[in-house]
Amino acid sequence: MNNVFKFKPCAFQDAVPNIALLGSGGGQRAMVGLLGSLVQLDKAGLLDCVLYLSRVSGSTWCMASLYQEPDWSTKLETVKDKIIRSVNIHNRTRVATLKNKTSLLEFMFA
Repeated sequence: MNNVFKFKPCAFQDAVPNIALLGSGGGQRAMVGLLGSLVQLDKAGLLDCVLYLSRVSGSTWCMASLYQEPDWSTKLETVKDKIIRSVNIHNRTRVATLKNKTSLLEFMFA
């Protein structure tokens, strides 16, 4: 919490601000975006100040991965590595599938 007060918010030191982080929709981009936000908040020492974490659509994928690890906020690097491996495997599978299709249209409408 001391890291919040170095930014001089309009709050008293004995009052805890309600800080929420909201993840957007948008598939993999949203998942990676939320993950990046969490990692940066952690590096800045502000992650422990987030009281609410909410999401829709793609950022839900990120949170599902977080919640597989009971102490995810203290093991964010481990969770980040798992998500990155998952994204890499998914993308390689899609590329391999595309290469095996006879046309892009067949892939898109399969």
